Amino acid sequence: MAKRYYNLEKETKAFLKRMEETRGVLPDGAGIARVNDYIVKRKGLGLFFGNRDKSSLDINLTQRISVASNSSLLVTPSWEMVAWIYPKASLSTRETISKARNSASSFDFSLRSSLATCALNAATGASYLSTPNKTFTINSWQFYNFGRDSSTSNIFLSRNLDTPVTATQATQASSDSAFVIGDWSEGGRTADAIFDGVGRWSRLLTTEQRSFLYNTARGTSYLEILAYRPDILVGCVSYWQLNEPSGIRYDWHGTNHMSPINNPINSTNGIIEKFY
Repeated sequence: MAKRYYNLEKETKAFLKRMEETRGVLPDGAGIARVNDYIVKRKGLGLFFGNRDKSSLDINLTQRISVASNSSLLVTPSWEMVAWIYPKASLSTRETISKARNSASSFDFSLRSSLATCALNAATGASYLSTPNKTFTINSWQFYNFGRDSSTSNIFLSRNLDTPVTATQATQASSDSAFVIGDWSEGGRTADAIFDGVGRWSRLLTTEQRSFLYNTARGTSYLEILAYRPDILVGCVSYWQLNEPSGIRYDWHGTNHMSPINNPINSTNGIIEKFY
């Protein structure tokens, strides 16, 4: 997808019109309020002139962000997550994104690095998917998508849209553990990494939808999804833009706003160019 750097006033009006026309598949409540807030407050500060930034969430070994478990975050038979991750140091035995704690009864899923492998655990008491082919490369942005396909009873993991690896996962756990970016709910396994554009769906994305989000290794902002591909938002549970300078990291699509632990900072080394 070509980036759109022209006539942003016209394009902003276009996606607002589409918002009204396709309201059934677009965010409501807090999500729409969040988008409108940016449009109104930033109108005189460059939104329509194409100002861009690449801000993102920078987490070190004492920090994370999280939101308590709730009904919207419970895993479904088929589900998928996407995330841009930039490790700043080795992530050996570190959790990057998880809804888990160190207990066999409270482990929905966790994307982790363990020695020279990348691992996805997505069920209670089951062996997890572990592969050396998806390892986290230091000082490099990587696009991960992972989840579970109920039609095959497989969990899957892909990096930069490469061929996914799979493992049989007959059952899917669903616990009361918090959803965490940069660790798991108990703490102690914080990833030293930068995160951008994390999204969660209660369905599987299509190959073409994943390609749009990847955008030839440049990423896609929530406003671009909203304006040009609202079909991607069908079944979307939450989408965290992660461009806030500090404090709460807002869920642009739902109400799962994430609270900071030890005040992670904003980084200008993001992958997704955002027009705000």
